[in-house]
Amino acid sequence: MMPVAILVLCVASLSAIMFTLLSLGYATVFILTLNFIGVTSLSEYVSIVLLSQIPVSILAARLRRRIVESKRHGTLNAVILGVAAISGFTAALFLGIRLGDEVRVIALSATSLLAALAMSNKASRTSDTRSSSIVTGIVGGIVKGVLGGGVTPVILALQRFTGLSLDDSMYRTFIALALMSIASSIPYMLSYSLDYVVLVSAIIGGLIGVVVGEKIVLALTSRRREKLSMTAYITLALLGILSFIVKLYS
Repeated sequence: MMPVAILVLCVASLSAIMFTLLSLGYATVFILTLNFIGVTSLSEYVSIVLLSQIPVSILAARLRRRIVESKRHGTLNAVILGVAAISGFTAALFLGIRLGDEVRVIALSATSLLAALAMSNKASRTSDTRSSSIVTGIVGGIVKGVLGGGVTPVILALQRFTGLSLDDSMYRTFIALALMSIASSIPYMLSYSLDYVVLVSAIIGGLIGVVVGEKIVLALTSRRREKLSMTAYITLALLGILSFIVKLYS
């Protein structure tokens, strides 16, 4: 019991640091890291990942708010995005819990490549509307419900293509993910048993990671973090594909 809890605490902390510092998906990093170190039955951990992401995202949004350009407008669109995502999630309710580990890993790797492509798009604030937030939320909700992760790179990519800056995009993503994770966790909790010791470990590790990540964020320019995020997304995708190949031939 305890070794698993400690392992999850460390993975959650790493995931939260990558989440806040490099804009990598918390659940994506969490699930792909578990897969990379040889953990089987990834679906059993999805509820823990999603439930721990709720407080992690709330704290991340609170800390990131300090450097957001349009706080009120961003918060409103974030709530719209999150509510839309919950609606979109219902369409994928019964698919996610039946998804195989191999498909989940490859799909999460693909979302990372999408985000890397989006990071090369220069933010210019040209088409940031409530309608775009609704569309982004529905697409993100479906991805979250099916894969358990991958929504951060998808939402980030879609918002980057509408012209939002990295920090505004992530602020909205943090808020939306808190709402999204509540709904997304339900089918997984109903399908798999929940280890509360491991869950608490994930929450503690995640909150520690957020604080550390946001401290580093303040020391780096936005442009510098964009370049680091693009590199990190490509690396994450390659690691996911590599782990899939290793498992395939082992």
